[in-house]
Amino acid sequence: GDIGLALGHNPDFVRGYKVRAGFETANRDWNGALADAGQLIRIQPNSEDGYSFRAQLYAASGDLVHAYDDQTVAVKLAPKSAAALNNKCWFGAILGKLDDALDDCDSALDIAPKDPAALDSRGFVRLKKGQWDRAIKDYTAALDTRPNMASSLYGRGLAKQQKGDKAGADDDIAAAEKIDKNIVQRFGK
Repeated sequence: GDIGLALGHNPDFVRGYKVRAGFETANRDWNGALADAGQLIRIQPNSEDGYSFRAQLYAASGDLVHAYDDQTVAVKLAPKSAAALNNKCWFGAILGKLDDALDDCDSALDIAPKDPAALDSRGFVRLKKGQWDRAIKDYTAALDTRPNMASSLYGRGLAKQQKGDKAGADDDIAAAEKIDKNIVQRFGK
């Protein structure tokens, strides 16, 4: 279509590759989307944006190892980006790299202390490490800024469950499911 024509006229049209990758992602054409993300990196090899973009595509396709690798490059290119650090933390947590993930979350929160996404990610790391009180504290701090964050409610509910607070756990989990009916399946992917 029009995007292909635009890219044919200008093979360095960054926005065109992003838009086309969005369409490809919607159609679950991961190979096409990842190839277009690779073009972004070719055009701007020293930009965190291309690597973070491709990392998100890898994650959406279920390839968390490559997502983590690309996010690691993104952090090297933009070490003061709280978002890049948070994404690396999240991918690391899912892959079981808990100590590294905690370091990345802490670094993100040094830059953006009240960032609910980074607090949520650190809560998830602490939940996986069995640090129930610390997980509850992080999830509560995330919810103070973003009260309808289903992942923080659900994670806090799981941590409360581990501590034996059945009523508190049930309340948090029910609230999370009310916000996002698929939170149980989505949590921890």
